[in-house]
Amino acid sequence: MSWIFGFYSKSAIDTSFNSRFHPRPIANVSNSKYYIAIGGNNRTLFYEKDDPSVKYFICGLPISKDVSKFIDKNDFSRILSNTPDDIKSLNGHFCGALIKNDSITLFTDQLCLREFHIYENNEGWYFSSRLDFILKLGSFEIDFNEFGSRWMLINQLSNGSIIKNIYRLNGGAKAIMSRNQLEVVENNWLPSKRKTIGADEFTHKLKQITLLGSHNNSKISLSLSGGMDSRVILSLLLNSNYDNWDCHTFNTEDRPDGYITEKILRDFNIRYKLFSDNTSNENDIVSELFDYVGSTYLTESSFISRRLMHYKLLPQDEIIIDGGFGEIWRREFLTCLYHFGKKDLENKNYENISKYLTNRRANIFSEECNLLMERGIAYQLEKLITCLPSIKEIGL
Repeated sequence: MSWIFGFYSKSAIDTSFNSRFHPRPIANVSNSKYYIAIGGNNRTLFYEKDDPSVKYFICGLPISKDVSKFIDKNDFSRILSNTPDDIKSLNGHFCGALIKNDSITLFTDQLCLREFHIYENNEGWYFSSRLDFILKLGSFEIDFNEFGSRWMLINQLSNGSIIKNIYRLNGGAKAIMSRNQLEVVENNWLPSKRKTIGADEFTHKLKQITLLGSHNNSKISLSLSGGMDSRVILSLLLNSNYDNWDCHTFNTEDRPDGYITEKILRDFNIRYKLFSDNTSNENDIVSELFDYVGSTYLTESSFISRRLMHYKLLPQDEIIIDGGFGEIWRREFLTCLYHFGKKDLENKNYENISKYLTNRRANIFSEECNLLMERGIAYQLEKLITCLPSIKEIGL
């Protein structure tokens, strides 16, 4: 993944020391007031660091509001010149820093897929898209009230940071650092009470996103598994008029859906690449594992990083797609709550609601920590459900 690291000082600075908190960057910019560096996957970043009037650093993949194309450097410069407020309406997953008149504005996508972590001390404000970079600045403690839902449930229920004294910026929010002050502008999204999406509209939107790379004839490679979401995307590719695509899959014995994948590829005579888990360099494995954990921090098991290492073998101009987040569209994570927890939702019994959202993990924390996490989950549920429209208005 691509990353950003930066520092905005409360006084004049010597920026040379900042480089020790992150790997070698692809680009950076600094003066007596700030320092910003960007690096990682150069296919998912772009920047402008030489324009004296405005500079910016973007990591991730912004997509146009109408889902017609990936936003590139020229598009972004045009948005800044004409309609800068349109940044918050872009699709895709991205975060970025905009520098103008010695002020820095941090912005994030609305889907909470990319984010910033901000830490303030006597020197100024440090910020990064990677939490592990910020943690190198000192000694920090886990905030178990926030951490609880990230560890015990399927997803974290709040936008808060799991580390004390670090602010987490995401979900379309922005932070403005100017004149030695920090201002955060939240973006509180709520679902429409009346909005309904039919099967045809959903299929059209999904097809748009799946074939996004076709607009410039980019090679699309589907990470195929035997799961439902992956097969839905495959059906869209098979029924499209676009031919510049193939599939890739992983030859690992511990994947029970491997047999299904193999049969699909054979029956439909699909072009594919098969990756075997033959990585032998332990240093590479450990390095990739640390990088994956640093980018995702407990969202998913770090074991998956072994498979992601194979992506380096794909041609660098390919667009990789998969069925990730399809379970959100299908409401899979909420199925148990929907079938068995309706009364608890109506009665706002937060402790019982959490039981339908649990995720099995190792029991490695003390009873005291577990109690703190459970209390934090109940508080987050109460806060979340209170903000949502009434069940009687929006339904389940």
